[in-house]
Amino acid sequence: MKRHYFFVLLGISSLCFAGTIHVPADYLTIQEGIDNAVSGDTIIVAPGEYFENISITGKSVFLTSNYLYDHDTATISSTIINGSSSALSTIFISSTTDTSMVINGFTITGGSGTSDYGAYLGGGIYLKGSGKITHNYILQNGINHYMSGGGGFCYTGYSAGDTNNVAIVKNNLIADNTVSGNSLTWGAGMSLLGQGKVIVVNNRIINNTLEALYPTESVSGGGGIAFDETCPNLVIAKNVIAKNMAPYGGGIQALSQNAEVNFALLNNTIVDNQALLKGGGLYSYFGSTSLLNNIFWNNIAPEDSGIFYRGSLDIKYCITQDSYPGEGNMQTDPLFENNQYHLSAESPAIDAGIPDPDFNDVADPDNPTQPLTPARGSLRADLGAFGGNDTVPLAIGAFQLREDFLYEQLNEMPYRIAYPNEYADTSLYPLTVILHGSGSFGTDNEQQLFTGMLWRVNANHFGYNEFTVVPQAPNNWITTQTLVSVYEIIRNLIDSLPIDTTRIVISGYSAGGGGAKSMLNLYPELFSAAIPVSGTTSGFGNNKHIPVWVFHGDADNIVSVSSSRTYIYDYEETGLTAVLTETSTDEEIEKAIRGNARLFYTEFPGAGHYIIHETFDTYYLFEWLKKQQNPLIRPVDYNLTLIEPDT
Repeated sequence: MKRHYFFVLLGISSLCFAGTIHVPADYLTIQEGIDNAVSGDTIIVAPGEYFENISITGKSVFLTSNYLYDHDTATISSTIINGSSSALSTIFISSTTDTSMVINGFTITGGSGTSDYGAYLGGGIYLKGSGKITHNYILQNGINHYMSGGGGFCYTGYSAGDTNNVAIVKNNLIADNTVSGNSLTWGAGMSLLGQGKVIVVNNRIINNTLEALYPTESVSGGGGIAFDETCPNLVIAKNVIAKNMAPYGGGIQALSQNAEVNFALLNNTIVDNQALLKGGGLYSYFGSTSLLNNIFWNNIAPEDSGIFYRGSLDIKYCITQDSYPGEGNMQTDPLFENNQYHLSAESPAIDAGIPDPDFNDVADPDNPTQPLTPARGSLRADLGAFGGNDTVPLAIGAFQLREDFLYEQLNEMPYRIAYPNEYADTSLYPLTVILHGSGSFGTDNEQQLFTGMLWRVNANHFGYNEFTVVPQAPNNWITTQTLVSVYEIIRNLIDSLPIDTTRIVISGYSAGGGGAKSMLNLYPELFSAAIPVSGTTSGFGNNKHIPVWVFHGDADNIVSVSSSRTYIYDYEETGLTAVLTETSTDEEIEKAIRGNARLFYTEFPGAGHYIIHETFDTYYLFEWLKKQQNPLIRPVDYNLTLIEPDT
């Protein structure tokens, strides 16, 4: 075995040594070099193309090209790790505990992801633990399954109690990577998960594409970057995120499944991205979004071209396409100088950042009173990726919606109630009742509360000022007594609060959808609308047909299209107007609303019962709700029956 040692003095009295391994001089393949290395070793790879799928487990090595010495980007281009020989990630790193695990100075291409956690993750690089990914070109990787992270996937703090892991992704070009699949597709450029700290700075994330055959809110997005609520220590700063595409969040998607996602973006240039549905530059699903010194420009989408957010938005000293309240914000062309998105001498983004010196541009070491190129002007922060610095992370605010819900109990049933945001006891307000799905229950069920919170956030976002009540039922809405208890809660609220009794809406998630149907059967005169999120695969399994909003899809083998259409005819015969929203344009839906349509339904193209798409995440639904008054069902004794699948 050929190893070359060098000595490093540590403290006063101790010595340690680390080895240097050369590929292909010492070992013909990179993997052989890794297998014969120990933690602390440096592996130097000569220029050439290496058709390998590399695995590094439990050892922290410094894997580098000659870029370490020559700092020539041509070396990055000419030292290629090509993972196309196997259906795996090009580089897989696992069980590393610190940032002495380094990948530096390579072109990383041809990867198709590692099967893990029931998904394919990290086409180019899958980092499962700690490490530093720096000065690489991560290009043309792609995966075609239930997947995440076409270019790269970072998962820190993946074991119980492991919250100290750090992943650094810095000074990389992440470009031309792809992700495609049915609906569960996250992060064409890169995806980030985990309780450890993730730092994403000074990268160019360009021209990555995410496709979803059945695009689904919160799980079909992030052309450039996707991350979720498991990343509480995420730093995203000084990146160029441009020309990426996805159904939701062409540039960035912040997604949330069970809790709010709170994050901050500092000094990023987020431009020329495209969302096929919502959030051209940024799609923030649910939580607190803090934006400082960023540029959002020329992003496109059918809805919310620049920024889509549900929750709270704190935006200051940013250039944006649309107007947002906040100090220092501008809606003006940033005037880029070139296709690298450097600022021209005439750019309004120069010296336009927050005037706090902690956020200043990096000073030129040869002229400390001036900023280091390509920053311009004085030391005050420029907006965008080439201004400011990455030494002072922006504080991440926490979403505070939980505080809007008051905990109450009536007889044996606990519930939470939220008051209208603009509350005055001299006015009347709508009431929405949220029924949770199956799962873990109890007197303080956090999981089911999030379902109600998502509705509440949408109502706030679209200006539907209402009371919201979320009952808790440990027996899953099966018994009549449970439903009677919900009715008693509603009657008690009507007696004690200024509720408009002609505008009471019921919604339900999963088995709560079945509960909503049953409530309509028991008390049809009480409700003006019903908006279930989904049915379930057993028990209430065939109750996908609930006015006003009906889910179905032959992919889940519960209800056929023909049965659905027949069922809708029954409602139309009562004098209600049905609108198929799945194929209708916004203009057609608005026309139906103006025509006082009463029944909306959608054909959900799902499979099984994994449904995250929120039926109420459309502005026209809340506009429609403002016009509805009870009773929903005419005549009152009209009974809702189950539709059996076609045989």
